[in-house]
Amino acid sequence: MRTLLLHPADDPETGPWAGQAWTRIIDLGLGGSNTYDHWQRRFRCKLVSLSSYRRDFQEAARVRELLAMGQGQLVDRDGLDWWELTAILVHSQLETLVLLQRLVDSLERGEELHITRSGFYADALGLLLGSRVSTFPTKDGSQWGPVRYLQLGIKFPLWQLAQMFWDKYDPEH
Repeated sequence: MRTLLLHPADDPETGPWAGQAWTRIIDLGLGGSNTYDHWQRRFRCKLVSLSSYRRDFQEAARVRELLAMGQGQLVDRDGLDWWELTAILVHSQLETLVLLQRLVDSLERGEELHITRSGFYADALGLLLGSRVSTFPTKDGSQWGPVRYLQLGIKFPLWQLAQMFWDKYDPEH
């Protein structure tokens, strides 16, 4: 069984995965029913959203449990619990992790997982599975290696690059 996990920034019809046969496709984003119907006809396989792994409000309860573990751990001298104040910043990722765990629990033995790009979803699945998830190479420049910085750097005139450098390292700023 071959499963494609479709990153929200990707289109199943325009990547290197488009010409391959899939048993099912799981959209990690949110698509409409017309889009899913079209993709199911195009790929001749089952297509679901990661949101289909939701169970009533169980995700919210599990996220609340996870967030409660940090309460009282980052309290400053004024009594402010900084975990409580900033936990909302990780709420969405924790909810996604709960859904990814449900996905992992539903996998069949020997099922092949492929994800359209590396990043949070691939890393999280790798941790949950205890093994690396197969990803496709990206060609959209989303990788921030030396070549990408060079490509970005040549878009600016030399005087502007020097100005950015001095702004960054100016001790008076």
